[in-house]
Amino acid sequence: MIAAITVAWARSLGEFGPILVLAGATRMKTEVLPTTVWLEMSVGNLEAAVAVSLLMVGFAITVLVAFRWMGERGS
Repeated sequence: MIAAITVAWARSLGEFGPILVLAGATRMKTEVLPTTVWLEMSVGNLEAAVAVSLLMVGFAITVLVAFRWMGERGS
């Protein structure tokens, strides 16, 4: 579990830079969810940053559960 958390954390750090470069961080134009969290944190809006972070975690859990369900159904 610790190894998985470490790898996930390292990967998220490795992908944040390219997101900023390719997608940009212009509010309401080129904003994507990871940059929204960063922009909200940079202006001190912790509540919005946490809300968007929880939304992303919810999306990830939903996708993982859906794939697991589809995998169990197929076998």
